[in-house]
Amino acid sequence: MIKKIILFSLFLLTSCGYQPLYKQVTSGYEFFDLKFEGDQNLSMRILNNLNIVENNLDDTLNSLTIKSTLLIDETSKDSKGLVQSYRSNLNIEVSIIKNQKIIQNQSFNESFSYNNMNTRFELLDYQKQVEEILISKINNKIRLFLNKL
Repeated sequence: MIKKIILFSLFLLTSCGYQPLYKQVTSGYEFFDLKFEGDQNLSMRILNNLNIVENNLDDTLNSLTIKSTLLIDETSKDSKGLVQSYRSNLNIEVSIIKNQKIIQNQSFNESFSYNNMNTRFELLDYQKQVEEILISKINNKIRLFLNKL
């Protein structure tokens, strides 16, 4: 009985055109022009992880604008005024432009709260790790957004 159910579900999934949402695109995404606003380094790291290619030869392609900001806020202090916890907020705005008009515009936000560390070096190292985690999460969201186009 279980074998029949498994075979039926496999048949149903393969025949209905099912495709995974996080499928890897081997050819990447092509855009006519890539523009960055805000934190250039952050935008380039996002772009490199998404497999986006700039093709200036084909003017029928859309343009892509990535606006990125990373804010690190102090969320709490103790009675002495020393910072106890932080929150890193990563905001990315992706705009797809064709003929000087915005076709699609989407904002992606991720945040992460964490406690202060013993030394400044540990804190900066941990903040870099948090930044990589936030970039990874937003990359997944941007990939889903681009797959819908």
